[in-house]
Amino acid sequence: MVHRFKEHMASLLGVTEKHRFLLGVSGGVDSVVLAHLMHDLNANYGIAHVNYNLRGADSDADEQLVRDLAATCGVDCFVKHAPIDINSSGIQEKARDLRYNWFLEVLKNNDSETGCTIHFVTEELDAGPILIQKKCIIESSDTPYSLKQKVQKLEGQAFLEAIHLFQNHKT
Repeated sequence: MVHRFKEHMASLLGVTEKHRFLLGVSGGVDSVVLAHLMHDLNANYGIAHVNYNLRGADSDADEQLVRDLAATCGVDCFVKHAPIDINSSGIQEKARDLRYNWFLEVLKNNDSETGCTIHFVTEELDAGPILIQKKCIIESSDTPYSLKQKVQKLEGQAFLEAIHLFQNHKT
């Protein structure tokens, strides 16, 4: 099955190693099998999942299954919480539009890490020699607030390291 899938992908795209893929994974059998096939191909891919919270605990269980799948496959997992009123009209269309627009955002940003830099100041903005850089992984569960906390923690560590470097005349 993997061999046939690889041939099919090659017929559509040529060499799959040249591409990065974002798989929309619902937690259903078809999308989970696709994620495993992509893993077996050693494809460069990430997984995106939208939790609409239409089924309460079952929706949360699907989200956890998708998170676990991404961890097992060793790929990025992006999750968006987008509750939709189950009583509203056109649920499927609203969900599809929301999902596709969010997938586009994820693909455009393509960020998987952030961090901080301590550098010497020169006349040119942000052009001085770098003293210390720190980075952290952006996780799918991160919010602007949690990222701010992560970066501030890194900044504190980096400042202490910079102080030690100056104290020990290693700059």
